[in-house]
Amino acid sequence: MQMTEMYDHALLGILQHAGNIKDFLQVYFGFLYRKTDFYRLLSGPHDKMGFPPGVAEKMALQTFRMFEKLAESDRERQQSELQRREERREEERRKREERKEEKREEEERKEEERKEEERRLVPPALQELEVAAEETVEQSIEGEEEEEGEEKKEGEEEKKEEEERRPSAVPAPATRGATGGASEPTAAGT
Repeated sequence: MQMTEMYDHALLGILQHAGNIKDFLQVYFGFLYRKTDFYRLLSGPHDKMGFPPGVAEKMALQTFRMFEKLAESDRERQQSELQRREERREEERRKREERKEEKREEEERKEEERKEEERRLVPPALQELEVAAEETVEQSIEGEEEEEGEEKKEGEEEKKEEEERRPSAVPAPATRGATGGASEPTAAGT
């Protein structure tokens, strides 16, 4: 027998009236008990109603197991679908990140190209002026450093000369000649 929704309306009405699955099953198996030979055992080979021992139970369990397998396959299918959706989301997220990275790299490349184009558009004479200006600035800095060094050196030399010109507070000892007295006047001193 195929699954059908033909009896759903009637069964849903019973389930709503019963209030829960346990009571619904009692109603269902009570119906089988009262109105069918589901629970009747065959007592002899000529009986036309009932089932051999264990057959009714086996039929109920087989039906239960069949729908249990369907429910398990539904769960697996749902789980698989959830996993596929998650994988698709992850793939979309990864692609978005790749696109962002590609866009950033493209912008960097365009910026480099723009700068290169600007460098190419600057006339050679202007490029030479820029280089010359950079060299002049460097030379100016070096010249200032040299001047500062020279000024410092000159200041030290002037200080030294001034100290030498200044008479010292202690007179220099007179030099004695061979006579043991004062030094002889020189031609310049007479």
